[in-house]
Amino acid sequence: MKAVLCVLALFPLLASAQTQPAVRDLSAVSHEMLAAIQTVRNHSASLLKELEKKEPDRQVVQALSTEAVAQVKQLRKLIEELDTFYEKMPEAQQSALRRSWSVAMILNGCMESAVDALAENSRDVWSEVRTSAECAQRRADQLEEVLAPFRRGR
Repeated sequence: MKAVLCVLALFPLLASAQTQPAVRDLSAVSHEMLAAIQTVRNHSASLLKELEKKEPDRQVVQALSTEAVAQVKQLRKLIEELDTFYEKMPEAQQSALRRSWSVAMILNGCMESAVDALAENSRDVWSEVRTSAECAQRRADQLEEVLAPFRRGR
């Protein structure tokens, strides 16, 4: 009987332990952040490549732009997650994290501008999207450079 009661008492604890997300460390979050930046860079490069065509495929451009915006939003969430480790970081990483906020905001603006240009369907839509994608690529490169202390800190 006691064994049954012990099992019944421990079952909810085991169930809750399985549903709680794993606690991540600074290294795991920074690794995911750097990978996400690379994904944004890849999307920007693919977008620019599509825009080099004489007749860009609007659906491809829309899909790449939308995916890049989603990835940038993920980057911002990862920056917020990195912020939870702020007190434990070396000074170089703290400084990099502070600077990353503004670069990520600009990067987000670049990609949202591309999506907005596609929605407005102006005469210069491809030029506007290209400018936004180039901006995003530069900001992704800058963000990777700003976050270099996290690469070295692993």
